[in-house]
Amino acid sequence: MLTVKKNLKVSRLNIAYEDVLKRTELSSSTVIMVHYHSILLGWNTWRKQWELPSGHIEDGELPNQTAIREVDEEVHYILEEIKYIDSFSVKSSAENSAHIRVIFYTNITRMCNRMNLIMILIWMKMTN
Repeated sequence: MLTVKKNLKVSRLNIAYEDVLKRTELSSSTVIMVHYHSILLGWNTWRKQWELPSGHIEDGELPNQTAIREVDEEVHYILEEIKYIDSFSVKSSAENSAHIRVIFYTNITRMCNRMNLIMILIWMKMTN
Protein backbone atom coordinates (compact mmCIF):
# COMPACT_ATOMS: atom_id res chain seq x y z
CA MET A 1 0.00 0.00 0.00
CA LEU A 2 1.14 3.52 -0.82
CA THR A 3 0.11 6.71 0.93
CA VAL A 4 -0.11 9.30 -1.85
CA LYS A 5 -1.43 12.22 0.17
CA LYS A 6 -1.86 12.60 3.91
CA ASN A 7 -5.31 10.97 3.94
CA LEU A 8 -5.22 8.92 0.72
CA LYS A 9 -4.14 5.27 0.47
CA VAL A 10 -3.61 3.50 -2.86
CA SER A 11 -3.23 -0.28 -3.26
CA ARG A 12 -2.46 -2.17 -6.46
CA LEU A 13 -4.99 -4.98 -6.88
CA ASN A 14 -3.03 -7.06 -9.42
CA ILE A 15 -6.16 -8.88 -10.66
CA ALA A 16 -7.41 -9.99 -14.08
CA TYR A 17 -9.96 -7.86 -15.95
CA GLU A 18 -12.60 -10.59 -15.54
CA ASP A 19 -12.19 -10.25 -11.76
CA VAL A 20 -12.44 -6.45 -11.96
CA LEU A 21 -15.88 -6.84 -13.54
CA LYS A 22 -17.06 -8.77 -10.46
CA ARG A 23 -16.26 -5.84 -8.14
CA THR A 24 -19.02 -3.47 -7.07
CA GLU A 25 -16.87 -0.51 -6.04
CA LEU A 26 -15.69 0.50 -9.55
CA SER A 27 -15.35 4.27 -9.88
CA SER A 28 -13.28 5.33 -12.89
CA SER A 29 -11.25 4.31 -15.92
CA THR A 30 -7.97 5.87 -17.02
CA VAL A 31 -6.15 5.46 -20.34
CA ILE A 32 -2.40 5.76 -20.85
CA MET A 33 -2.08 6.86 -24.49
CA VAL A 34 1.37 6.34 -25.99
CA HIS A 35 2.66 7.70 -29.31
CA TYR A 36 6.21 6.51 -29.93
CA HIS A 37 7.95 7.57 -26.69
CA SER A 38 5.41 10.15 -25.49
CA ILE A 39 2.32 10.02 -23.24
CA LEU A 40 -0.73 12.23 -23.80
CA LEU A 41 -1.68 14.52 -20.90
CA GLY A 42 -4.51 17.03 -20.64
CA TRP A 43 -4.64 20.12 -18.45
CA ASN A 44 -7.44 19.92 -15.86
CA THR A 45 -8.52 23.54 -15.34
CA TRP A 46 -10.50 22.70 -12.21
CA ARG A 47 -7.68 20.84 -10.38
CA LYS A 48 -4.95 22.91 -12.10
CA GLN A 49 -2.82 19.88 -13.01
CA TRP A 50 -1.84 17.67 -15.94
CA GLU A 51 -3.78 14.39 -16.06
CA LEU A 52 -4.23 11.25 -18.10
CA PRO A 53 -7.62 10.94 -19.86
CA SER A 54 -10.05 9.39 -17.37
CA GLY A 55 -13.57 9.54 -16.07
CA HIS A 56 -16.37 8.13 -13.96
CA ILE A 57 -17.87 4.74 -14.84
CA GLU A 58 -21.57 5.31 -15.53
CA ASP A 59 -24.31 2.90 -14.44
CA GLY A 60 -24.50 -0.06 -16.83
CA GLU A 61 -21.15 0.81 -18.42
CA LEU A 62 -18.11 -1.48 -18.44
CA PRO A 63 -14.72 0.01 -17.49
CA ASN A 64 -13.35 -0.45 -21.04
CA GLN A 65 -16.41 1.36 -22.47
CA THR A 66 -15.82 4.22 -20.04
CA ALA A 67 -12.18 4.46 -21.10
CA ILE A 68 -13.09 4.68 -24.79
CA ARG A 69 -15.91 7.20 -24.15
CA GLU A 70 -13.78 9.45 -21.95
CA VAL A 71 -10.92 9.58 -24.44
CA ASP A 72 -13.39 10.59 -27.17
CA GLU A 73 -15.01 13.24 -24.93
CA GLU A 74 -11.83 14.68 -23.44
CA VAL A 75 -9.19 14.47 -26.15
CA HIS A 76 -11.22 13.59 -29.29
CA TYR A 77 -9.46 10.38 -30.20
CA ILE A 78 -11.52 7.41 -31.34
CA LEU A 79 -9.84 4.36 -29.83
CA GLU A 80 -10.29 1.04 -31.55
CA GLU A 81 -8.22 -1.05 -29.17
CA ILE A 82 -7.23 -0.68 -25.54
CA LYS A 83 -5.46 -3.13 -23.25
CA TYR A 84 -6.18 -3.61 -19.56
CA ILE A 85 -3.13 -3.03 -17.35
CA ASP A 86 -4.28 -3.22 -13.72
CA SER A 87 -6.60 -1.75 -11.12
CA PHE A 88 -6.00 0.24 -7.98
CA SER A 89 -8.00 0.60 -4.80
CA VAL A 90 -8.10 4.20 -3.58
CA LYS A 91 -9.35 5.09 -0.11
CA SER A 92 -9.36 8.34 1.80
CA SER A 93 -9.64 8.48 5.57
CA ALA A 94 -12.90 10.44 5.15
CA GLU A 95 -14.58 7.55 3.27
CA ASN A 96 -15.78 4.24 4.66
CA SER A 97 -15.11 2.29 1.46
CA ALA A 98 -12.47 2.20 -1.23
CA HIS A 99 -13.04 3.00 -4.90
CA ILE A 100 -11.46 1.03 -7.72
CA ARG A 101 -9.74 2.80 -10.60
CA VAL A 102 -9.18 0.72 -13.72
CA ILE A 103 -6.13 1.46 -15.91
CA PHE A 104 -5.87 0.81 -19.67
CA TYR A 105 -3.17 1.34 -22.29
CA THR A 106 -3.26 2.10 -25.99
CA ASN A 107 -0.59 2.73 -28.58
CA ILE A 108 -1.46 5.59 -30.97
CA THR A 109 0.00 4.87 -34.38
CA ARG A 110 -1.35 7.93 -36.14
CA MET A 111 -2.14 11.36 -34.81
CA CYS A 112 -5.67 12.73 -34.66
CA ASN A 113 -6.55 15.70 -36.87
CA ARG A 114 -9.57 16.78 -34.80
CA MET A 115 -9.17 20.11 -33.02
CA ASN A 116 -9.54 20.07 -29.25
CA LEU A 117 -11.24 23.22 -27.95
CA ILE A 118 -12.02 21.84 -24.49
CA MET A 119 -8.63 20.98 -23.05
CA ILE A 120 -4.97 21.87 -23.48
CA LEU A 121 -3.08 18.74 -24.51
CA ILE A 122 0.60 17.85 -24.53
CA TRP A 123 2.58 14.78 -25.54
CA MET A 124 5.09 14.32 -22.71
CA LYS A 125 8.31 12.64 -23.79
CA MET A 126 9.25 9.60 -21.69
CA THR A 127 12.87 9.32 -20.65
CA ASN A 128 14.85 6.54 -19.00
